[in-house]
Amino acid sequence: MVFVLAGLTGPPTAEAPGLMLLNAAVLAAVAVVLIVAATNFVLDQSRLDRAAVLGLLAVFVGSAGWMINLVARWAVVLSGASGLQLDVEASAWMANVYLRGLPREPNFLAYLLVLMDLLQVVYLVLGYVGFGLISRSAVRDGLVAPRTGRIIVAVSFALAGVTMVSSAAAAWVGAVGAVAAGAAFGLTIPFMSTLVPYLLGGAMLTTAGSRR
Repeated sequence: MVFVLAGLTGPPTAEAPGLMLLNAAVLAAVAVVLIVAATNFVLDQSRLDRAAVLGLLAVFVGSAGWMINLVARWAVVLSGASGLQLDVEASAWMANVYLRGLPREPNFLAYLLVLMDLLQVVYLVLGYVGFGLISRSAVRDGLVAPRTGRIIVAVSFALAGVTMVSSAAAAWVGAVGAVAAGAAFGLTIPFMSTLVPYLLGGAMLTTAGSRR
């Protein structure tokens, strides 16, 4: 529901600074919710599990970089640099574009936008890995049926692997690079950060319901 509301603001572009700020605020709220959920899960365990702790660490590290990205969006607008970003964001803001290579002589702002967006890529990859590890811990604690849990863990690590491979393969010339860039872009859209937590939460509710 939160991401539906975020989607109504449109893509985060300096062309609409006000909506960009709103979009960043919603995404920050979602990131905080995921951090709190992951932390509560680890703290509620009967005994600390290494996989869960590593998963929580991955979520925290990825989220820290993501918050830098979101704060930078606010900084761009509040500093009056929206126009400068708008001049370069067409080639340096979307993963399916910049992963294929920046213009021959990109300026400093273009490099900065790419760096900020790469933090989003890292956020999604670490989120997939982190919640995959947490899902494995949930299976160990009996909170999720083993078969369902294994599927969620496999999906989590598959998403992380495909994202990394696609991001690297996007630099290839031709159709392969174009497809890889599109895949990397799709897998690093912010709402994808909720996919594995949603699957895990649904599985936990189903397992708990079957025991009543």
